[in-house]
Amino acid sequence: MEKSLIVSGSGIAASVLGLQAQLRGIKVFRLPSGTPGSSLLASGIYNPIVLKRMRLVWRWRECLEAAERFYREAEERFSVKFVEPEKVFHKIANEAELNRWQGLRADAPWNELLGEPIEWRGKWFGAVLRSGWIRVPKLLECFEEFTPPIDLAGEAPLVYCHGWAGGDRADGLPEAAFNPVKGEVLRARLPGYSFDGIAHGSVFVLPLGEELFQIGATYQWDKPDEKPSSEGQAELLKGLRSIWDGTAEIVEHRAAVRPATRDRRPLMGRVGPNRWVLNGLGSRGVLMAPLLAAELLDQIFESAGSFAESDWSRFSGS
Repeated sequence: MEKSLIVSGSGIAASVLGLQAQLRGIKVFRLPSGTPGSSLLASGIYNPIVLKRMRLVWRWRECLEAAERFYREAEERFSVKFVEPEKVFHKIANEAELNRWQGLRADAPWNELLGEPIEWRGKWFGAVLRSGWIRVPKLLECFEEFTPPIDLAGEAPLVYCHGWAGGDRADGLPEAAFNPVKGEVLRARLPGYSFDGIAHGSVFVLPLGEELFQIGATYQWDKPDEKPSSEGQAELLKGLRSIWDGTAEIVEHRAAVRPATRDRRPLMGRVGPNRWVLNGLGSRGVLMAPLLAAELLDQIFESAGSFAESDWSRFSGS
C-alpha cells in the first residue's frame, strides 16, 4: 500500500519534512496554512557551534551528518541547488580568544570543526570547517512545486509545522512551551567589501551576490512582533561596523518571530489520532530539520520511539 502524508505549513520544517518524505517514496500533500513567517527571514546558515559561547550545538554531529546527506540527496532528486560553499569565519576579538581557538583545534572533536585563523583588514577570523548556507527561498519553492495542495486533511497522517503562528495554536501545542524571539535583518550593498566567506561577529555578513549582503540578526524576547525597528537597525549597523567600516547602502529591513522554545529544544511527536507536530527549531532550522524530520517519519511510519528531549509532551503539564 502506498504511504501518504499531509504537511500543514510552508516554512523550513514543513519543506524539509515534505521533501524528505518524498525521498523515501511517500506521497506528500501540503495543507496551506499562511505564509512561512520566520523562514522568509532565515539566512540559511548552518554551523554546528554556538560561536558566542564556543560550545557545540545540541546533537551537533547527528544534525550535521543528516543535513549534509539530505541536502545532497534533495539536490540530486529535485535538480535544485540548495547548498552554497561559503564557510563561516568567526571574528576573534583578542589574543586570548586567538590562543583559545588554537588550543581547541588540538583536541577532538574541535579538530574536525575549527580551521586555521586568517587575517583580514587587521582582524582575525577563525574558519568553521563544516559550515555553509542553504538558499532557503529555493527550499521553500521546491516544496511548493513538488507537493500538490489538498483542501481537507483526510485520513493520512497530518503533521503541523506552524512555527510560532502569532500565538494561534491550531496544532494543539501548549503556548507555554514557546519563548518567541523577534529577529531583524538588513539587506545592504557594501561597495568594496571583499571578505571571502560568511563573516560572523556580533552579526553575520552573508554574501548574496552582486555586492548585496544579508546582515543579521537581532534577538529580542520582549516584543514578539514583525515590525522592523530603528533600534534593530542601529544594532545591526553597529555590529557591521565591527567587521566592515565602509559604505553600507540599505536595501531592505525585515523582521519576523522565531519559534524558539523555553528550553531551546524542538517540539515534535504525536498530538492526537493521526496528528503530529514538528516545531520549535528556533534559529537553527536548516541544520536541525533534516535529522528531526527523519526521526518523525520513523515515528509515524515505522513505530519508532520518541526522543525525550525533543518530544513536545515534556510541556504537556504547562
